[in-house]
Amino acid sequence: MPRPKAFDPDEALEQAMRLFWARGFAATSMSDLVEQLGVSRQSLYDTFGDKQAIFIAALRRFREQVGAPLRQFFASDEPVRPALRRLFDAVIAQELARGCPRGCMMFHAAVAGADAGPEAERLLADNNQEIERGFIDRMRRAQERGEIGDRHDPAALGRFFVATLAGLRLSAKQGQSAEALRDVVSVTLGVLG
Repeated sequence: MPRPKAFDPDEALEQAMRLFWARGFAATSMSDLVEQLGVSRQSLYDTFGDKQAIFIAALRRFREQVGAPLRQFFASDEPVRPALRRLFDAVIAQELARGCPRGCMMFHAAVAGADAGPEAERLLADNNQEIERGFIDRMRRAQERGEIGDRHDPAALGRFFVATLAGLRLSAKQGQSAEALRDVVSVTLGVLG
């Protein structure tokens, strides 16, 4: 009869996500994970697999947790300007929340490069494409409803908002205040006219 696991895999994954988020893939060793999670190396391997597999699971968890405001924005029929402000305000609140590493784990993993392997690269690329498609689709819908003028290219706007989102997260990681980040949002919304 197999012994029950002596740890909560869900809580362990949450802690692993926070460790990778704070340090990155390359700077986090299996020994770091064992120490931080208080779980034996063998239990981690048996439950999640190797360090890359734990990292992939952590990226997926991050994407699910942090992506809620984006999913709400993409699905919303609210006029685009207040919806964008609400999205960016939610991102600022996430970034400045106490107890969380600052910056986007997905963004930082993408910047760090291919250290985590091809599966991580695919996940990161898929995430970026999904966000870009979501923004582009939302801009097209706003244009069809007359919320933004025909002079705007929805694809260019979508890419611009993806870049703004990354910039807000990076600026927060570098210590910008909520006020400074909100200034960026105000200027960003000005592009819609």
